[in-house]
Amino acid sequence: MAREINHSVHFDAPVEAVYAALTSDEYWAARIKEVGGSLGKLLSSSREGGRFTVHLEQTIRSHHLPALIQRVMATNIRISRTETWGPLVDRESTGKFTSVVEGRRAHMAGSTTLESSENGSKVTFAGVVEIGVPIVGRAVEAVVADQLPRLFKVEDAFSKAWVASH
Repeated sequence: MAREINHSVHFDAPVEAVYAALTSDEYWAARIKEVGGSLGKLLSSSREGGRFTVHLEQTIRSHHLPALIQRVMATNIRISRTETWGPLVDRESTGKFTSVVEGRRAHMAGSTTLESSENGSKVTFAGVVEIGVPIVGRAVEAVVADQLPRLFKVEDAFSKAWVASH
């Protein structure tokens, strides 16, 4: 069974500035270098039909994983992440995100929205995390769902600083 993920972040910047960052190769290269860990990689990015897509890879060393996940996965985990943003229309862009743990039955997927908000703009992520590991899958999902706010906080701080300085 999957667990819902809902997260939003407010920017003190117009939607056009945030969109420019989210669709910039330079932003993604800097973000993966800053918050993607020592083994983080920007694999590719592309623009096609008004859509921007970025593919990232992050590796989390096993000793950085919560104890339950260490027991279940026992090795470093490699995560392939993809984020897609559609064109900015009427000050809004929608997209999708996916994260897949290589060699494991674990993934996260959902939708993204960038929209104008009072005093700036807002990015919202809504999706699910699902771990298909028999017996302990639900417990691992709970741990992952618990850890995601920490990741979001770090990525949000980087993104806000990037947008403010560019």
